[in-house]
Amino acid sequence: MEMSGTVQHRVDLDDGDVLVLHDDRPSGWPGDGLSVLLLHGLGGDSTSKYMQRLAKSYYESGTRVFRLDMRGCGAAYNLSQEILHAGRSDDVLAAMSFMAELAPQSSLAAMGFSLGGNQLLRAVGRVGAAIDHEPTWWDRLKFCVAVAPPIDLERCSRRLLQWWLRPYNRHFIDCLLDGAPPIIQQHAVIQDAMADRPRTMWEFDDRVTAPLAGFDHGLHYYRETGAIDVVRENKIPTLILAAKDDPIVPVGIFTEMEHTLPETTELLVTKRGGHLGFIDRDGNSWMDRALMAWTSQYRQPVMA
Repeated sequence: MEMSGTVQHRVDLDDGDVLVLHDDRPSGWPGDGLSVLLLHGLGGDSTSKYMQRLAKSYYESGTRVFRLDMRGCGAAYNLSQEILHAGRSDDVLAAMSFMAELAPQSSLAAMGFSLGGNQLLRAVGRVGAAIDHEPTWWDRLKFCVAVAPPIDLERCSRRLLQWWLRPYNRHFIDCLLDGAPPIIQQHAVIQDAMADRPRTMWEFDDRVTAPLAGFDHGLHYYRETGAIDVVRENKIPTLILAAKDDPIVPVGIFTEMEHTLPETTELLVTKRGGHLGFIDRDGNSWMDRALMAWTSQYRQPVMA
């Protein structure tokens, strides 16, 4: 089964920026079937390989799939004046609210990858802690999945200071500077960073992300936007998938707090997987199979 007839929806945010949802609805999909939101990572968008692979797998299982383009990403490239950052959990809730309106009888789910995983865990954790208001559709949210989420941003950024991880720093910085929409590139902060490029994400977040996002400095940004302080308050059935060899997100972030996670959260730590890799000997991503297996309890059988 191939996906066909993808429909794009604009999600207008309160600050004037716009997200874009890519809606893939299987033929004959029942109105009370499952709808799942996919959230990409830093430097990605709705067309990232893992987004397309999983969208196709869920679509073929009879699930309606919504792939999100975050601020300044993909189809939302020229639709935002504010930058994307790890703390945009309000954007996740806005996208899910829009999805809930489009499918008013549907069960809901969300899956976030890397930065999108942090945003998702921050969203459900803040609602669970009563920091943010519980949406009207909350009782329809059946499960969440977060893969390699950098919930302790300070610890992840310190990890990236190691010399052997400098290529990752360059990759992310190039994506954020060179790939920024023209309206974002007009900011003096961005112009300064392009003329004198930061060498690490720690420096980038201190010089660029924090001031543009309204934080005092990089450390303030990390401590305010990571999901680590609220992940224990999450009451939604959730799977966190992490790898011991992830070069960006230290697995200790999860293993050290495993005994304090809520009963509704399951932690799956693998020996290998890297950062969103999880490739088997045949070159296929077994992550997809693992996620499909875990979420099968919430899905309806494939329609005839």
